[in-house]
Amino acid sequence: MDAQIDHVTGLLMLRESSRPLPVYATAPVLADLHAGLPLLDVLRHYCGTVEHTLPLDGRPFTIAPVGGVQFEAVPLISKAPPIRRTATTRSLATTSAC
Repeated sequence: MDAQIDHVTGLLMLRESSRPLPVYATAPVLADLHAGLPLLDVLRHYCGTVEHTLPLDGRPFTIAPVGGVQFEAVPLISKAPPIRRTATTRSLATTSAC
């Protein structure tokens, strides 16, 4: 997934968290969430965030709170969100999730 608004608006509902929100995403998605649709900057004002950049090279990765499960980013063919200034049609992207 990518940083399209319908994929990431749920993060705003978590803004009242008493702890910084962990956000796991690829570097392009994190960039979109800072520049094009600055949700991470808004969240920083409320509760803060802890960003975790996911690899784009096909290596499996783990997310500590989900112990014992390995994930892997896979290539997707789709239009980049309209907020991205440098759109590509094929990219590796991973959902931004808490």
